[in-house]
Amino acid sequence: MYNSIKTTLLGGVIFLVPVVVLLAIIEKGLGYAQKAVVPVANALFKGDFTHAFVGDLLAFVLLVVLCFLAGLAAKTAFARKYVDTVEKSVLVKVPGYDAAKSQFLGKLQSKEGDSASASHEP
Repeated sequence: MYNSIKTTLLGGVIFLVPVVVLLAIIEKGLGYAQKAVVPVANALFKGDFTHAFVGDLLAFVLLVVLCFLAGLAAKTAFARKYVDTVEKSVLVKVPGYDAAKSQFLGKLQSKEGDSASASHEP
């Protein structure tokens, strides 16, 4: 019984840590975006109660646009070269990185193969 509780607790922690880290990153990003757009929202809706909502909405839209642009930039040859350089010089020294990367790429390729074969079936 102790093993079951320990395993369940460890599984919960392993599940929650990335979620909490992701939420913290999003919260920090929204904070920076709000600092950039609150003056615009205040200028557009000065004296109106909606300026706070508009500021939050503009911050969220700014964050989504920045994520989209980062995704576009990640597809460029320069970004791939940069990632390869970082992998070869830094990440190779991280224990288990190679195993995790190959496992992730294997799963990614199998999912891409499954979706490609499903789209070609009659």
